[in-house]
Amino acid sequence: MNRSEYKAMVDKFNGLTTALEAETNHKFVCLEDPFSSKIKLEDINKEYLFKLSHLLLQKKHFNPADKFGRKVRKVSENWMGGGTGCGNVIWYTYMFPKMSEIAKHIDGKKWSQAFGSMLGLFLYLNCNTQFISDTEVDLSCISGWFSQFTEYWLEILEQSDKVLGLDCAGGLPGGYRAPFLVLLKKQQTDLNSELSNYEDMIEEYSDCDEAPIVEIFDKAGKLIGEAENKENSSPVTKKKGKEPAAGSKKASLPAATLKVVQNNTESASSDKVKKEGVAQKRPADPPLASPIIKVKKTSAKNTKVAVVKPSFVQTEQVTRSGRKSKTVDRF
Repeated sequence: MNRSEYKAMVDKFNGLTTALEAETNHKFVCLEDPFSSKIKLEDINKEYLFKLSHLLLQKKHFNPADKFGRKVRKVSENWMGGGTGCGNVIWYTYMFPKMSEIAKHIDGKKWSQAFGSMLGLFLYLNCNTQFISDTEVDLSCISGWFSQFTEYWLEILEQSDKVLGLDCAGGLPGGYRAPFLVLLKKQQTDLNSELSNYEDMIEEYSDCDEAPIVEIFDKAGKLIGEAENKENSSPVTKKKGKEPAAGSKKASLPAATLKVVQNNTESASSDKVKKEGVAQKRPADPPLASPIIKVKKTSAKNTKVAVVKPSFVQTEQVTRSGRKSKTVDRF
């Protein structure tokens, strides 16, 4: 198609999505190229929109997700140095702080905010995964981050469609939970493909004995713990003295009960990590040699990089699949 034909298709597509957003009060997020060579101008209509891989998201979920994605993309797209340096910046400046933010939402049972924050990670990871393995970040920290990524999605997806805004009136019949799970399942496959780069190098890392992995879905494509949760909700498991099965909601380890095992700052007081049922002791220094790298844009072609010593707390958790991992939080 020539340029004028392409512009006409874009204008028509944008007009339709704008009308749909006004009708549903949701943001239309297209997750594939809507303008393939086989599509003609007359083919683009409302029915065509619904055939595309897409989500209709509440603005309170989409806006923070989009804002986060734009910030990280701006760094990677304008980066003037090597890929490893860029990977370090993305991890320390965006990924670790974002996961700490999500942990606070989960602890406070602010499921809507947690969903919006996780969507930011979801949308960005659909665009870029190179930073995952092109970095100097300790492997144990990366492994812990993806353990949190897994655990938090499982906790969020236990919430109702109404809470997560997946029951969009005027969208797909039946809502957007099923389509979103299909997209999340594909992302798990793509992420694990990227993370498999560590499998051949695991012996080179003294801080981690297992390669990072995302385990939101099992090999059969079911959500981890889904079958156990259904079983535990039956009258049989509610009998006196009956313990919930491993992997159930009651057996899962919430972020609020993570045991603090390492800390590299003298300013962390005992009441900062004081949580119910958690042993209180001064943790040792974590094996984090990599600094935080802050990027300052002074012009379109001039980037200044400042190196700042980090303050981290490492915690240990057990995932629903039984894997032990260390996670990193900024404070």
